[in-house]
Amino acid sequence: MNWVFISFTTMVIVTVMDILYRYIMKKGYKPFDIVFYPFIIGILVALIWMLIGKHTITKFKCNIDCIVFIILGILFFMSFILLRNAQSTSPNIGYVNSIVYSSAVFTIILTSIVYGDHISIKAILGGVLILSGLFLITCK
Repeated sequence: MNWVFISFTTMVIVTVMDILYRYIMKKGYKPFDIVFYPFIIGILVALIWMLIGKHTITKFKCNIDCIVFIILGILFFMSFILLRNAQSTSPNIGYVNSIVYSSAVFTIILTSIVYGDHISIKAILGGVLILSGLFLITCK
């Protein structure tokens, strides 16, 4: 499978998840609950996936990788708590997602600077359009 197909498949999955998250939010669950319960179930699914598929985890050296994984864990938790907080108070979770997932614009720019990844004119134009859309969504 190529990255485009996988990306669109993930888009559909995330959309379904967001509809289910909104349902749970309307039932009165707190943002921490909404992050915690699926996380526990996700860990169990990952363990089963590893056992059935005979997947292994790459061993990492406890050097800078350890620090990076710790930072990622903290940022992962914080980002999902903040995301669910914003979604639970927004008039439409799509607005929140539009803002949050526009991080792609900054990711494109930063990966081209930090890692030398390719950035095209189409990517720049797409970024301008995304930022224009954010302006339209957030202006009153």
